[in-house]
Amino acid sequence: MKPFLALLLLFFSYAAFSQTKYEKEIRVKSNEVPQLAVSFIDSLPFDQKIKWYRETGLERINYEAKTRFRDSWFSVEFLNDGALKDIEVLLDYNALPEMVLRKVDLYFLNKYQKFNADRVQKQYSGSREDLFELVKNYPEEASVIVVQYEIVITVKVAGAFQTEEYLFSADGDFISSSRVVNRITDNIEY
Repeated sequence: MKPFLALLLLFFSYAAFSQTKYEKEIRVKSNEVPQLAVSFIDSLPFDQKIKWYRETGLERINYEAKTRFRDSWFSVEFLNDGALKDIEVLLDYNALPEMVLRKVDLYFLNKYQKFNADRVQKQYSGSREDLFELVKNYPEEASVIVVQYEIVITVKVAGAFQTEEYLFSADGDFISSSRVVNRITDNIEY
């Protein structure tokens, strides 16, 4: 009986950390975005054009403002009501801090024979005021900001390619993962 219980606990702990994620982004105009989000973006020192997107998931709708600022690609994400969620800055995989890169590489290589990093984002979260200061003083970072790394990889599992999204702490410790589903359909496809 004990081996069965251990197997059951292992399954549920894996299910808690690994989920399926569906996202669909569509371009929208700023007048289709909550005013709270637009006013926050307008207050930032961005000097390039802002592109707005509505991001639809299985159980949520978020809004995202994307732009280039100080030689980096920024993505500012808001909840459906316009509340600030986080700010993400696009990175190259090899631009991760050395300690983080070693831990993440080790994690992936223990799990997969090969992997390809498709997208890496440094994710900042904190209060609205702290994130405003972060952008204003970028690339300087305040100590009150929470930093995480979102890494999307492609791997071959059971002969088929799949996309996985991982979240790691500022120290490179695994937090969560989800399999990315690019398209959901109720129709049978041939």
